[in-house]
Amino acid sequence: PDVSRGKISDWLSPAYFTLAAGMDYIKERKFTCFLSPFTCKGTLVKNQILANAGQFGVDPAEYDSEGIMIRPGKNIRIEYGSYVRMGFSQSWKDKYRLDSKAELFSSYLNNPGNIDFNIESVLACKFNKYLACSMILQMIYDDDIILVKSPAYTDNNGTFHPEKKGPGLQFKEVVAIGFQYSL
Repeated sequence: PDVSRGKISDWLSPAYFTLAAGMDYIKERKFTCFLSPFTCKGTLVKNQILANAGQFGVDPAEYDSEGIMIRPGKNIRIEYGSYVRMGFSQSWKDKYRLDSKAELFSSYLNNPGNIDFNIESVLACKFNKYLACSMILQMIYDDDIILVKSPAYTDNNGTFHPEKKGPGLQFKEVVAIGFQYSL
């Protein structure tokens, strides 16, 4: 990543898209389960610096022995496989609402035994006519996305420890409190 500017993502870096053909089961608008054996999953990394670094699973740039770029990093990664999306929605007393979804994807060509998942839950609360709160928790695991698990450093004894990278679980938590008014 462009650590000189502190940038680890950017506009459309990443952007994810899924194109799937399958069947959807819906029960009482509270539960849904979509199954697709024919799915195209894509990742777009518009920022070329991030693409050159191979962020978000795209192919990184290639360099010669002198450090000169031979080929820039790819901006798009496409995978074909099977996809499952499950969703749950529940409301209580017109004040609370929980929406959850889980998406699972397995590539047919690249490590078919590895399953990528994206789980997101949103809890929305109305305190009164004007004040509301929402809490979001999202967990993502994709073995093609390489994370820096520990940066390179030199300890107090002068021993250099290289950077450790690998796939890992990503979390996002958001809490929002806002003013609302219905017309």
